[in-house]
Amino acid sequence: MFFLLSSWALLGSRLAPRWVAIFGLLTGVSGLIGMFRNLSPAVAGIAAVNNYLLPAWMIMFGIDSISE
Repeated sequence: MFFLLSSWALLGSRLAPRWVAIFGLLTGVSGLIGMFRNLSPAVAGIAAVNNYLLPAWMIMFGIDSISE
């Protein structure tokens, strides 16, 4: 939920580029879906993709906050 809320706040505040906020929303949604990987193997692929999206978004989020 932190990633969704942070991205939503960035999208509304215009403090970061719009694409960073949208990428964060995508990462947050895929993380929420990926949390159910132990309940259903159907979401295992989404969880695997989220393992790459999450660190990438955290790096972008950190770099953008430093540049402000």
